[in-house]
Amino acid sequence: MNKICSGVLLIATLLAALPAIAAEYIIAPLIGDRLNVSYARSSTGSNLGASGEVLKFPNLPWDNAIATAVIDGVTPADPQANFKQLSFREGLPGVDTLDQADEADIAAALVKTLAPLIDPAKKQWIVALWPRRADHTFQGVNTSTGRGRGSGLGFYIDRLTYITVEDTRASDSGFLGVFAYFDVALIDPAARKVAARQRIVANRIYPMADSPRKAEKGHPWELLDDGEKYLAIRRTLVEQLGKAMPELMKGVAAAKP
Repeated sequence: MNKICSGVLLIATLLAALPAIAAEYIIAPLIGDRLNVSYARSSTGSNLGASGEVLKFPNLPWDNAIATAVIDGVTPADPQANFKQLSFREGLPGVDTLDQADEADIAAALVKTLAPLIDPAKKQWIVALWPRRADHTFQGVNTSTGRGRGSGLGFYIDRLTYITVEDTRASDSGFLGVFAYFDVALIDPAARKVAARQRIVANRIYPMADSPRKAEKGHPWELLDDGEKYLAIRRTLVEQLGKAMPELMKGVAAAKP
């Protein structure tokens, strides 16, 4: 009996000494290929609605920033992790209607589409980001005024609302809003379901009153040039993923035996 116990302990010791099998994280950002631009428009009473347009970016300008933020969020909790970054959108079902899709359907569709990358012999996770719809509510702007809804990443252009900047007391009509409304989730491809999810609803405003020289051009869209617009979206993504990933990684810890 003692020999059997010694043998079991020896095997356990040897197994413990073996390096842990590194998990692989497949990063699938389904929000970095387009911007949704909403325009405030006056409607009945004191409410504002929103119309809009979609600007598409086939070169996926924010994907690298998303991948870096995901890696930075995963590594402290899983130092041995490996990563694979997707760089395509083709073949992913329902990309144009992801903001209305059920998360279970999104997970199943992603696992099916990414089947060539799924290896049952590995421990893998899909880190997916997809757009969600949310109400446009901006800090410092009257929240009792309806401003419609937005989805994913984008800008909100308001030429109607009168805003006073608290610090300077400068006042003017109009602002440019930057928003990011999306889910970031860990999908277990073996189980074909979402293991953990965080919802991001973040925005900020650039008032016309805060930039009088740029405001002379008469349009909130001109408050940021193209480079500043890119950086505003990038900064929002990185900041929000930095907050969400540690919470998301608790799903990995919960899944470990």
